[in-house]
Amino acid sequence: MAGTFASVVGQLITFEATIVGSVGPYTGSLDYGDGVVDTFTAGTPGVSGATVTLTHTYTAQNPSGYTVTITIQDPFGFSDSDFVTMRIFPGLAVTLTVV
Repeated sequence: MAGTFASVVGQLITFEATIVGSVGPYTGSLDYGDGVVDTFTAGTPGVSGATVTLTHTYTAQNPSGYTVTITIQDPFGFSDSDFVTMRIFPGLAVTLTVV
């Protein structure tokens, strides 16, 4: 599901991937585009389909967007990937001073 989404620095973001076809267990990785990559194993052996949920917090803004790519592989060596773009903006901050 390629698309563009937005958030702010420091916000916890949840990514959810639905795997269909073939059978588990599936192995994969989620590359957040900022140098961080999570790996995972999902699904039940011999059962088709799985859902993977991972979270990430960006520590630097990138209004142009980070490319977030998921890659999965089944036990037979077949693989697939998908991506989204995450535009990360600075968070809001305020400082209160007594003078």
